[in-house]
Amino acid sequence: MPALLIVLTLLLEALWLALDKCWLDMEQEAVLARYLPDRDHC
Repeated sequence: MPALLIVLTLLLEALWLALDKCWLDMEQEAVLARYLPDRDHC
């Protein structure tokens, strides 16, 4: 079933991109926290 393989690959790619974006946002948050220590962040 090549179609199933394609769908799984697309799902994995989407998940990878989402995780990458999330990790980048966390990195950015850490950088901002370093420059703005008094800033409230959860």
